[in-house]
Amino acid sequence: MSTYMWRETSNSKEWRLQTDDPKLILKLNRSVRFTPAAWSLNTKFKVFRFSPESQRNALRTFKRITGQDPIFNAVEGVFFEKSRPSRHVKPESRLEFELQK
Repeated sequence: MSTYMWRETSNSKEWRLQTDDPKLILKLNRSVRFTPAAWSLNTKFKVFRFSPESQRNALRTFKRITGQDPIFNAVEGVFFEKSRPSRHVKPESRLEFELQK
């Protein structure tokens, strides 16, 4: 799962946030600060629009929502993060090893 954030235009205060994380989609759907801008019928991602006061506030919002620091892709001008698997889920290989004991 991944989440991306970018500014609509270079001087715009409007930002877009795209995610395919179901928990994050539910969270953003409940928020009044985020409005749905686009969604996909073939895959499970949704794009939201929001208007922070500055780029700094946009980055703070991104970090607060995802729980991770954003990574900046300078070529595309996009901030992103890759969701990590939950700490409570055992990797399959470890689980199989434990079952063999």
